[in-house]
Amino acid sequence: MSDTTDYTVGWICALKSEFVAAQEVLDEEHDPPDFVSTNDHNSYKVGRIAQHNVVIAVLPDGEYGTSSASAVARDMLHTFPNIRIGLMVGIGGGAPSSKRDIRLGDVVVSSPRNGNSGVFQYDFGKTIQERTFQHTKHLDQPPTFVRTAVASLQADHERKGHDILQVVETITNRNRRLRKYRRPDLATDVLYHSDFLHSAAPGDCAAASCASSPERTIKRRQRDQDEGDDDPTVHYGLVASANQLMKDATVRDRLAAEKDVLCFEMEAAGLMDHFPCLVIRGICDYSDTHKNDVWHGYAAMTAAAYTADLLRRIPQNRVEAEKKISYATHQLLSSTIIDDLVTTASSSLAYFYFEFSDTTKRTLDNLLRSLIYQFHGRNGQSDLPIQDLWRSCASTKKWNQPTNGQLYDCLVDVLKVNIDSWLVMDALDESTTKEGSHVEGIFRFLEQLREDAKGKCHILVTSRNNPDIGAGLQWSSFEDRMSLQEARQQQDIESYVEYELRPGGRFDRWQSRPSILKEMKDTIVSQSDHMFRWAACQLDSLAKCLSPVSLQKALHSLPQGLDKTYERMIQDISDENKDQAITILQLLVFSDRPLTVDELVDALAVDLTASPSFDPKLRMPRDIEICLFCPGLIVTKPRLGKLQSDTGSSLSELAVYGEWRFFDVRLAHYSVKEYLISTRLTGDIRILMSPSVARSTITAICLGYLSWFEQDTYTSLIEPREAYLASDHRRGNWLGSRFWISAEDTVPELERSFLFLNYSAQEWFKHASWTMENTPVANMIVEFLFLHQAPYQLWNRFFRRVRSILSPIPAFGRPLERPSGFFEDQEPAPALYHASHHGLIPIVSAVIQRYNDLNHAAWKQGYALVAAVAEGHHEVVSILLQAGADVHTTTPHGQSTFHIASFTGNEVVMRLLLGALEDETRLKLAKHECLRAACEGGQLSLVGSLLDEGVDIDMCSQHSPLEAACYNGNLPIIHLLMSHGADIEGLGLDRNPPLVTAASLGRTEIVSLLLTEGATLPKLPYDPGELPYFLSGEFVQTDLLDPALKIACKHLSNTLQPCLYYKCLGLKHNHKGWTSDALRLAVDPLDRGVARFVDQLPLDLPYMGCAAPNTLGVTVDSKNRGAARLILEQLHRVDPYLSSAELEIAITEGNLDFAYKLLNKGVGSNGLYHYADRQYDALGAACVGGHLEIVRILIKRGAAANTWFIKGDNVLDLAVLNGHTDIARLLLELSANASRNDSLDDGDASDLATFGSYVHSSC
Repeated sequence: MSDTTDYTVGWICALKSEFVAAQEVLDEEHDPPDFVSTNDHNSYKVGRIAQHNVVIAVLPDGEYGTSSASAVARDMLHTFPNIRIGLMVGIGGGAPSSKRDIRLGDVVVSSPRNGNSGVFQYDFGKTIQERTFQHTKHLDQPPTFVRTAVASLQADHERKGHDILQVVETITNRNRRLRKYRRPDLATDVLYHSDFLHSAAPGDCAAASCASSPERTIKRRQRDQDEGDDDPTVHYGLVASANQLMKDATVRDRLAAEKDVLCFEMEAAGLMDHFPCLVIRGICDYSDTHKNDVWHGYAAMTAAAYTADLLRRIPQNRVEAEKKISYATHQLLSSTIIDDLVTTASSSLAYFYFEFSDTTKRTLDNLLRSLIYQFHGRNGQSDLPIQDLWRSCASTKKWNQPTNGQLYDCLVDVLKVNIDSWLVMDALDESTTKEGSHVEGIFRFLEQLREDAKGKCHILVTSRNNPDIGAGLQWSSFEDRMSLQEARQQQDIESYVEYELRPGGRFDRWQSRPSILKEMKDTIVSQSDHMFRWAACQLDSLAKCLSPVSLQKALHSLPQGLDKTYERMIQDISDENKDQAITILQLLVFSDRPLTVDELVDALAVDLTASPSFDPKLRMPRDIEICLFCPGLIVTKPRLGKLQSDTGSSLSELAVYGEWRFFDVRLAHYSVKEYLISTRLTGDIRILMSPSVARSTITAICLGYLSWFEQDTYTSLIEPREAYLASDHRRGNWLGSRFWISAEDTVPELERSFLFLNYSAQEWFKHASWTMENTPVANMIVEFLFLHQAPYQLWNRFFRRVRSILSPIPAFGRPLERPSGFFEDQEPAPALYHASHHGLIPIVSAVIQRYNDLNHAAWKQGYALVAAVAEGHHEVVSILLQAGADVHTTTPHGQSTFHIASFTGNEVVMRLLLGALEDETRLKLAKHECLRAACEGGQLSLVGSLLDEGVDIDMCSQHSPLEAACYNGNLPIIHLLMSHGADIEGLGLDRNPPLVTAASLGRTEIVSLLLTEGATLPKLPYDPGELPYFLSGEFVQTDLLDPALKIACKHLSNTLQPCLYYKCLGLKHNHKGWTSDALRLAVDPLDRGVARFVDQLPLDLPYMGCAAPNTLGVTVDSKNRGAARLILEQLHRVDPYLSSAELEIAITEGNLDFAYKLLNKGVGSNGLYHYADRQYDALGAACVGGHLEIVRILIKRGAAANTWFIKGDNVLDLAVLNGHTDIARLLLELSANASRNDSLDDGDASDLATFGSYVHSSC
């Protein structure tokens, strides 16, 4: 029987055919294992390929998808604890494109490209024809040595070819039962045009006669081995994974074009985060609606044959040196529960894994967004609150990110309509936002959610049993808590230690002394106290012992617990390295994002006692040795992709030069950070790791780095990129050569050569907020802001380029456009502005002493007081007001400080501002503005406070707080205002009464309330073109109907549709004025439901085609084809000339069915009109798309074949360049006739003749 600890390669299959193929490529089959874990539901085949012991598992029959694959991997890792390589091998759907000639039987291997990992998960929901989707995240990737082996194999195949086909033929000839795994007839490999769907007839494409018409298929050249073609071909690139089968050719093509996707499959996304594996897929179909099961067996065989070839390239000792793939115990529990809920529960499920090492999985904000996203698309009721949240944050030109409060309210509303939902949250202890209110910290969030969603959902949370977790969850009952069985954890630790002590490993020197090995194992296991991390640290320490004496000494003095272990690690840091080690720990503990090796190397080259503080000569000669400063406390992790800051900016050119990888430096474990910021820290390091000291030190390092860039230094001494890339260690040979750069190239070149510049520029203000007054660091900040002119200007350029310091607050949801010149190169903002914006109290005080003009505007951004108010720094606001700052200053967009403070609900700041007003009239006006802004911002408590003070609600007729509340949709505030006598007819900022505002946004509950309270139709003379639609008992005025219907079709909600419908029933007059505009809005892709309303209108739609693109053009262009057909059928007739725009759009979009309907309506009979904003006319579009029959019809109807388009090409150019020789021949025949009847001029005829010779030669 086989020992499960002997296997290092895990191979997962999804289907029986894949399982068969995997077993056939084994060099040797082993007996089944003699032991599997109790809860392991997998069935295994084990064997050997070259030197590697391989375990193969298959998904349960009839199950596939990400969750099933994750369950199989989880159980495999529990039974086979020493797996180092993960493989997901099987069949997939190809994504052929003009760049990638992918055919059935080819192999696709997941490989990183353009900063992306080899696999990404693109959607959780269904992907069906004629709908778009979004990908959600990129996933982890296999170990470096596996990717290196892939590159080596790829190079060998490039030079010598491969023998995949021969391997498959050998297998199928050897085993006659596997004949169906042979290569099928190449005639069955048919690629159809994306717009051609499989027939509704049952069976495959042969049975359905899909290939009966040649124009439906895409012709491809025959592969020729003499020209270097491999058959099958192995492709390397991105594999797209989802939980649904991809059967949409249009989506396939879009992803292939946008993301360079080569293949679609359904399991890898469930594996990559916890079972990072290489994905290898044989292509069995083209991810469209056309069935082709005959290729499944052969595709499975080609993928398996490639995989076996790859494993033979990987040395066994390199595999053993790799870290094992493992699940944490709590992750095993969570994954098991999630998988069970997916398969057994009929309720909705959403889950989230906190992860200390991933900045996108740490916070309450990350959790809220993930949970809401997972509920989106579940059902119509779930989508309503999500859509409301989207509308409240979206505007025509700017998006405003929702607050955590808005996200929380949205989640509660979603849970209320998803009865019996499950929320699973894993690794709560790894969250970095535990404390605070229910919208700030995870503890209060869970407590509040339990109350607000009581009876609606089940909440499961897993965590390590840390003291802060127990204290934070004290509100939960004893019955709600459960501890894991510790005996099983101890067994896992014992298995881990036994493996580490194996022959050939790092303890190989002790193999001749089994008693010493046994003592090491027994000692570590007995003292581990169920902590994997502690056991791993002790093994790292014991591996350094070279003699029995040192080993015995170490065994008898093992530290008790992780605290003592980390304390010893810190004590063992040499005095020579201690200062730099502390700097590394300070940066890693208190930074919001990971730092790269290159960034830390430059940070360590800063010497605050020297002048200048930074010197490139002080960079480490071998940056890969950075972990030696803090052994056991930090690790490096490779990462492909763009260096992301917390603001979303990226150094795209820095991130990837071809295949250049970053190495992040991270704390080795979440417990390291927990210890370093705890009160259990001892010695001098406790003071150095305190937030105030550590952040002040980081501030000084950043400023010291920035201050080096004096004008005569940074403009002349820049590392050449070529020398940078050519150096062995990227940093060691920096001083080899230098060159002058131009001013416009300064920032990009500096980014490439000085990698700590980005961090320093973006982060120093965050850390500076901890600086105390009259300290050396505070003085350093003031000197930087005033004395170092060149570095300060450089920093301003850098800072402005990557972030907006003050985003405008919307007024009634309307975006405020930036003034011209915003963020252009201008004089740097005053130091006082930056200090105020970031709340640097001691710096503000110091700057004020030197800075006389407190009310000087910071170029285009505003004033210091405005910045402090916007960020809620009440201490800074108080200092500025006392120093004489003008309380009436505004943003560049005209918003006052009162508006900003009240909109954001900052009552403390609002009171400070109001207290600075002495004039009673101005105070009343300011309070009214505060009330309106609080209503607009949904700040209920602040509204109540202001109303209790007696603020006049209707003081200003053009600034109605009630209208602001109607826009916000906050019913409690509306009730509160009405209870205090608010005028329900009062006009707002746009001279609209509250009823109009609420109705235009589809807020039915508010509309009903206002109508009940007596709201009526506003009287003329309002401009009908600006009047939104309304619903009232007097809705019969003909002169108001047209503009009302126009807006109605744009904003109409499903609830309000019947009301408007019945209002239209008795109307007899002709609606020529509104038909085109109203229907164009009705079929907008954001409001497709309105098409149903249009279908019900008992109105005869008149002559149409008076604008371009008109209603039909919008419906076709937005792919709302149902609405397009609906409107076309209702039209009495279509203008055959003006509607040619719709015909061109239909042909371009591949909507041929609709194109033929337009042709049947007579479009093109009077020639074609070429609209200036379209690239081609309908004939040109047909030539590009290869639609021969449409070209014939249009030419017969008199379409001009000599039209020259925007890019200087004509119809024959388009046909030839797109490879449509049949159309080219037709046009050439037209050319011959045209030359006889002089319908073409000499130049056109000459051009056609020239192209004709080319077409004939290519045909």
